[in-house]
Amino acid sequence: MDSFWWYALGSVVVGYGLLMVRGGVLSARVRAERKGFTLEAFKKELENRNYEPAAIEAAFSDFIRSRGHPVFPSDALERTLGFLPEEFDDMLEDRARLFGVQDVQNSSYASLFPLNSVQDYVHFLSEVVRGERKKSAS
Repeated sequence: MDSFWWYALGSVVVGYGLLMVRGGVLSARVRAERKGFTLEAFKKELENRNYEPAAIEAAFSDFIRSRGHPVFPSDALERTLGFLPEEFDDMLEDRARLFGVQDVQNSSYASLFPLNSVQDYVHFLSEVVRGERKKSAS
């Protein structure tokens, strides 16, 4: 291999390393900002918005499990929390199945996509809970 390819490979490795360090620093900052933010505080930020309590609790739990720290309703899924689209889709699909929706992408709830924030996710789950409750009552 000539020196150009070694230089190019070295640049890629250094760039990747810098991205990993940046991601770690951002993650540590986000964790520190949310230290002590509880489910009760999360609920309080969402009060008066007519969201289903089960949806609020499920969303908070999903993000704690996925990210390892609490989230704010205003957090952007990709920009603030660092979700990759596939990673978030997996979390959403798993939760939708638990609420009774087997194929969320082809359900009536898909009209609520795209979801860009934590609050969007809570809203989505609230609609699923309400819709599935109506179906089971019929």
